[in-house]
Amino acid sequence: MGLKNSEDKTPNELIDSASPYLRQHAFNPINWTTWSDAALEKATAENKLLFISIGYSACHWCHVMEHESFEDEEVAHLLNSHFVSIKIDREERPDLDSIYMEAVQILTGTAGWPLTCIALPDGRPVFGGTYIPKPKLLARLTELIEVKETQFHRLTDFAEKVTSRVNNQISNSTSKSSTELSTLVETWKEIWDRKNGQFVGAPKFPIPTNLNFLLDYGSLCKDHESSAHAYLTLDKMAEGGLFDHIRGGFYRYSVDEEWNIPHFEKMLYDIAQLIGTYSKAYKLNPKQSYKHIVYNCLEFLSSEMLSETGCFYSALDADSDGEEGKFYAFNESDLAQTLSTSEIDQLLKFYSLKTGYFTRKESSIENSDQVEQILLKLKELQNQRTRPGLDDKILTSWNALLISGFCSAYEAFNDISYFQKAKKSLDYILLNSIDNQGVLSRAFHSKKGYYIDGFLDDYAYTIEACINMYNCSLEFRYLSEAKNILFKALDLFYDSGIKGFWYTASTSTKLFSKKQEKVDSVLPSASSVMASNLLSLGRHFSRADWINMAEEMTTSALGNTTYLSNSTNWATVSLQLTLPHYQFSLSGTDSEKIAAAHRELLSKRPIHSSLAGPNHPTVNPSPLDLSIIACTNDACLLPATSVIEALDQIR
Repeated sequence: MGLKNSEDKTPNELIDSASPYLRQHAFNPINWTTWSDAALEKATAENKLLFISIGYSACHWCHVMEHESFEDEEVAHLLNSHFVSIKIDREERPDLDSIYMEAVQILTGTAGWPLTCIALPDGRPVFGGTYIPKPKLLARLTELIEVKETQFHRLTDFAEKVTSRVNNQISNSTSKSSTELSTLVETWKEIWDRKNGQFVGAPKFPIPTNLNFLLDYGSLCKDHESSAHAYLTLDKMAEGGLFDHIRGGFYRYSVDEEWNIPHFEKMLYDIAQLIGTYSKAYKLNPKQSYKHIVYNCLEFLSSEMLSETGCFYSALDADSDGEEGKFYAFNESDLAQTLSTSEIDQLLKFYSLKTGYFTRKESSIENSDQVEQILLKLKELQNQRTRPGLDDKILTSWNALLISGFCSAYEAFNDISYFQKAKKSLDYILLNSIDNQGVLSRAFHSKKGYYIDGFLDDYAYTIEACINMYNCSLEFRYLSEAKNILFKALDLFYDSGIKGFWYTASTSTKLFSKKQEKVDSVLPSASSVMASNLLSLGRHFSRADWINMAEEMTTSALGNTTYLSNSTNWATVSLQLTLPHYQFSLSGTDSEKIAAAHRELLSKRPIHSSLAGPNHPTVNPSPLDLSIIACTNDACLLPATSVIEALDQIR
């Protein structure tokens, strides 16, 4: 990659970047620059097109294209002579990634990373693609240079058409007639993979929003088929090569439909959400294999991705020594050199070794102590290899997802370590990432501090983390923080004209297009999380206007839904809106009894209920040792003196 053999090369300006991905390209012969007004002004002044390349540090094909093209002198000469070349870390600038991704999908019908786009000096795209082999890249660059010099009007006309289509695609949010949620679920079932979980086809990505909804819908609506499909998917993911059985944590996706062949990069956002999903599944169906997954994920994150701030780094690369999966893979020779014959026999009772990676034979069986020791030997063998690159920037949004995941784990397992890690991380973010104007930062790096103003997902996920931390701690300050961040998000992102949120702040530098983030994918959409936040905080603070906003947004989003798999977090909000919501208020004179009841409620409370502690303004102090009052809508039940009594009342 770009930093190798750099002693005799002069770096470009990416050398000073906080992004590990950008620094990987610092010794390319290309005059890379970052996205800025100055870069666009330079392109205008020099009458050059923009060559925009977007990727991220753990992206295998990004590394391939760098080696083939961006380290090549011929490509560099062409780009340096005729283009202003801009490198973008998609994790730092998801706003740019999103609109250029939209453009490339329109231009080619597909998209992915590395994302390659050529644009006019004002940023409007005229050509797009993903990984482009060097010969094809040189040919396309040459063609565009010729068209620019001889028929520039063709490029401007085409850019106008592409921009118009991008804007139409993004703004097409006219609500259709609402479809019953049950009908959407039944249609979705037609494409479920009944053997391997999730839906048919490959590659298979873990999509926690899908699984969370199925768990909730199955439980609340008594749809056992939905619950069973969620458990099947979770089991198959845990058994297959998608899960790292030696070091813990999940890889980004499986290239086959059976979850067996992993693509080896590890992303914080996947592991963060899956900790929460497996914890939720455990509360509903307490299988030890789910607990094993969660604990292994925590161990992995703590040993390999934890920073000294208490927050967590972003990703681990798929490659080492230029080869995908080399750090993780084993062959029979590796086993023979490391383990005895009896140890190999014992290991293969539990695991299969398929072309370099392990899969679990049966998820319900727990490892023996002997097998755990064998896995440790294999881990030590890995530790002697070249380690994958670590993306050591800290993203606010992804850490907020992990905080929520840890809160779910604390609820499920009553393990204080999850609570402590969540609290330390959230307190650091709240103390350091918000400026004196209330603006939330997106990213942190040790060499630069906090940088880049946050986008809607940073605000949405952080508010959600504060709400979840309040449920776990009953410290009212977390609800106050959530409310303050919500006020700022409404100020920066909400548009009453569209009755929704833009992804970029109203104060942001103007791009050729802007969009709402409303599609739930491997991450829950920022808008759906904001709808959930408005609903939760509306109920906590008796703000009917916030509840109405959540309902308007959700109705509109689901009214435009064709495929429920792209809207499952919206569907979860719909469940929250339509099914009874209970708030349990705890007070009394015996603090130990309150704390014990709180811990018990965390593990037993129904889905989509919330808690309110003694310091919540709506909770009236009780003269009893312990008082638990369950309220729904505008009615409250009689005080209960135990968790069992309170739960019996609402049943």
